[in-house]
Amino acid sequence: MRLGVAGAVRGKMVRTSLHGTFTMADAATTAMRRALSAIAVPRIRTLGFEGSLPHFRRQRDGRHEALMFQFDKHGGGFFLEAGLAGSDEFRDLQREWEAAGQPLPASGFTVAHCAPHRRARLGGTRPHPGSNYRFAFVSGDVDDTARRAAAVIDEQVEAFFADAQ
Repeated sequence: MRLGVAGAVRGKMVRTSLHGTFTMADAATTAMRRALSAIAVPRIRTLGFEGSLPHFRRQRDGRHEALMFQFDKHGGGFFLEAGLAGSDEFRDLQREWEAAGQPLPASGFTVAHCAPHRRARLGGTRPHPGSNYRFAFVSGDVDDTARRAAAVIDEQVEAFFADAQ
């Protein structure tokens, strides 16, 4: 396959480039992202978060709080994760990143920057660090899945940040 050309390999859409071969988002994942943007993201915005799919952040009470949709590499599901860092933790992170030659502005803060004990996957009956709450989807049910994610946002996001110390 020539560089820069898209094609199918073993039933998966792929794109080749100088950096390697990458699986392209399948139609269901693309539809899921659209449904989340239309249904769940407005709920996130009403909570004061900024950013765009998949990363959202806000600063409140001296803390940096983040939400992230982590999509499965090969499609078919995602996780909704929340995390936070106190102001001292965030300054320490900034120093570490600056020492490595990469500045970390507040606008670049994500759940991935949070310490493991300061993050959780949301989606079960209550937020619980280490729980595996995967939102599975196929192309026909993306709106229903987005509504389930929006309900979790309504029910669990503020509770997670209120309980997190």
